[in-house]
Amino acid sequence: NLKAGELLRHLAEENQLSGVAIARALGKSDQLARLILRGKRSITAEHAINLGKYFGIRPDAFLA
Repeated sequence: NLKAGELLRHLAEENQLSGVAIARALGKSDQLARLILRGKRSITAEHAINLGKYFGIRPDAFLA
């Protein structure tokens, strides 16, 4: 089972998404997206909801 950050990194890589694209999915800054992708910041419930909508998966997958 992938941790939230690992799942996001996997999905970003699999879909060839840049940090900018992840930032748009999050509805947040490019800087925050880069920090989350590097594992320096956690994914919040708000982020999980936005990412779930973007990727078409359940938001709780990003809160593991």
